[in-house]
Amino acid sequence: MSHPLYFLCPHCKEEDTLAGSRCRNCGVPIQFQGLNLIVDGKLFTPKVYYAWLENQIRVVASGSSWKENREDLKVLRSSDPGVLYQFRRHIEFSGYRRWFRRRLEVPEKLARGRLHLLAEEARFQAENGRLWRWPLPQFTCITTDGHYFQFKLQGEPAFQIHFKQESPLKYELVFRRWLREYYARQGREPVEFQPHLRFQLPRPPGPLLVASTQSAAPTPPWERLVLRLVRLLVRLVLKPWLRLEVAGRENWHRGLPGVVIANHQSALDPFILGAYVDAEVAFLTKSSSFAHPVPRLFLRLVRGLPTTRYQIDAPVIGLVRTMLSRGQRVGIFPEGERTWSGHLRPFKLGTVRLLMALGQPIFPVYFRGAFDFWPRWRHFPRRARVRLTIGAPFCLLPGRPVAEQQAFLKAQFRENICSK
Repeated sequence: MSHPLYFLCPHCKEEDTLAGSRCRNCGVPIQFQGLNLIVDGKLFTPKVYYAWLENQIRVVASGSSWKENREDLKVLRSSDPGVLYQFRRHIEFSGYRRWFRRRLEVPEKLARGRLHLLAEEARFQAENGRLWRWPLPQFTCITTDGHYFQFKLQGEPAFQIHFKQESPLKYELVFRRWLREYYARQGREPVEFQPHLRFQLPRPPGPLLVASTQSAAPTPPWERLVLRLVRLLVRLVLKPWLRLEVAGRENWHRGLPGVVIANHQSALDPFILGAYVDAEVAFLTKSSSFAHPVPRLFLRLVRGLPTTRYQIDAPVIGLVRTMLSRGQRVGIFPEGERTWSGHLRPFKLGTVRLLMALGQPIFPVYFRGAFDFWPRWRHFPRRARVRLTIGAPFCLLPGRPVAEQQAFLKAQFRENICSK
């Protein structure tokens, strides 16, 4: 299988050729050194490589043609075999203390086959002969979820594809470029691809969504005991891997409601915060994590709030309001997903607008080093030193432009993540 991140050779720009000690296409020597890639003596950090990759990836792959019904079609690229899923099965989830109920979409396997990109549509040709056709203008979201390439079209449940040999990131970047080139011919420029394809900045929010809150209800003794045991277990598991430093505890103000926001560097970010700072933060969690019964039970205990990553999720606003009105803190990763390269991703415009509309104190948490601990593209963690800094709480200004508040948040995080 090709590397999840390093799948394009910087020397010959061929895909899926970096393996062993040389590029299989041009023969240039390569070496993986920690999280970095060395190609012909030149060092690429994940941050440098990802920025280069975004600029160099192309929609058109090495020439291929696909024949269907005796008609030769110009195919821009064809994938290796993959499995297609669609979020058309539903489950009912009852949240923490049954404070809310939500109907969740979970993926269901459809077929094995190959993905083909044409000039203005994508097709999935199944091994059993079935064909899915997706016109380019109908795409409303492009993203990745774990090892899956995920997308949504107008009026249909979301799809995802698990490629056996290829990186899902490759197809996210290819589809983004494909859509940019298509809309550029119409004089339009997407500003965001996830959770919804957006062409303009959102307006500032109207009246505040949360007018008042009440004191948090006391946690039952049995629940406090279980949370202590979970925190202890997480610490024991992390101890051989993690050298953690926590700074700014005086800014936490435990017991006060508000919104916790953090940069998302590793899969265990919320667990690190819960184990070493506060286990009673209700984090927004992608809905696919609730697909199986055991994780669903655990996420209910730790107050997980299910949200979809492939569409604007209006119901989750109600969940956030419910938790805040009951004196609970809500945790949000404004980037919307884990970073691929360790650098800060753009904060989602809809999330910034929600933070403005809530009018609640914001408790910033800055992770530094968690990407070195467990990058998104590694199967297992590695030993690392992590610093978790709790910043002074603040509020956003609801009447200001969303882009201005987005820039303010990003500047705050850049300053604190990069500071020594």
